[in-house]
Amino acid sequence: MDTYDVAVIGGGVHGLFSAYAIALRGKKVIVCEQFEFGHLRGSSHGPAKIHHLSFPDPDYVKLAMNALSLWQKIEDEAQVDLIETNGCVDHGSASTISTLVKAMDTHGIASEVLDRSEAKYRWPNLEFDESVVFHPGGGRIYSRATLTALHGLCINLGVEMREFFEVKNMFDDRDGAKILEGERESIKASVVVSCAGAWTGELLEGVLDIPKPKVSQEQYLYFTSRDPGAIWPNIYHHGEVTYYCKEAPGVGIQVGGVRQGTYIERIEDRDFVIDPLVAIQVCDYAEKFMPGLDPHPTSSETCIASFSKNGDFIVDRVGNLVVVQACQQMGFTFSPIIGKYAADLATESQFSQLRFRLP
Repeated sequence: MDTYDVAVIGGGVHGLFSAYAIALRGKKVIVCEQFEFGHLRGSSHGPAKIHHLSFPDPDYVKLAMNALSLWQKIEDEAQVDLIETNGCVDHGSASTISTLVKAMDTHGIASEVLDRSEAKYRWPNLEFDESVVFHPGGGRIYSRATLTALHGLCINLGVEMREFFEVKNMFDDRDGAKILEGERESIKASVVVSCAGAWTGELLEGVLDIPKPKVSQEQYLYFTSRDPGAIWPNIYHHGEVTYYCKEAPGVGIQVGGVRQGTYIERIEDRDFVIDPLVAIQVCDYAEKFMPGLDPHPTSSETCIASFSKNGDFIVDRVGNLVVVQACQQMGFTFSPIIGKYAADLATESQFSQLRFRLP
């Protein structure tokens, strides 16, 4: 049976960042991915994600700032551009935008508040709600390129990358190490880091009693711009449903809603089918607020999102098990700092950040 210092379960963005950060500390690491690396069944796939600093909670603004410095280090290490800081636009009610501005001001984030007419002059291909704020430090993350770069960096550090290793059983041996049993083999690790995303509840059932996250199948549509030369900022429109928009180079303009998907009891219940009613809502929204788009979508995609009960990330350690549950449909932005926290817990037994502890 092969033995490791740390076994990371899950080869998505949080698992790869955790493995990378742990391997940098000289540990022998394996990543156990139940499917192939870069698969389309979880939360990390897709061409691009929005990177933004406009959160209503000042703690998350600071966390995003700290993550940004780590993103820049990863870019330098991998010698590839992963983030394009082309700015981010938030719009909605005056009170909502005021809360975002106040949180960003707390940490000195440069932003510009615009009224509707000013925003329309700057981005004539869009319509806007009552109040608008633009922060130039926002942008988009090239998610597919990120996974590829991290995979290579992990291999360079000697991390063993194991595809199609689904953990069927997990238990402690008499020495206090974790045994991970797969279909055809088992491994042993002093510490296990669970980055299983939407599969966390099923993976840890009978191993650790934690609140089961809510899991949903989310979806988004791609549109084409009527004007190929138009500028499309990254957008969050805060309303009854928070809609987002970003340009995915080579694919189109991606539009979707936050927590607009279908909740599922078991991950196996996912059907990868676009909900036609939600698709109509997204198309209606795009036609109203994004007149610069051709209203007929060109393609669509689904992903899985998981949500904790209190809306916070979970990054904590119990015994020889580190639990990472950091989606909330916004986790990609924070993945480098989440990986660092997981590495701290796995290698130094440090206490978790207070608000990220398990209840």
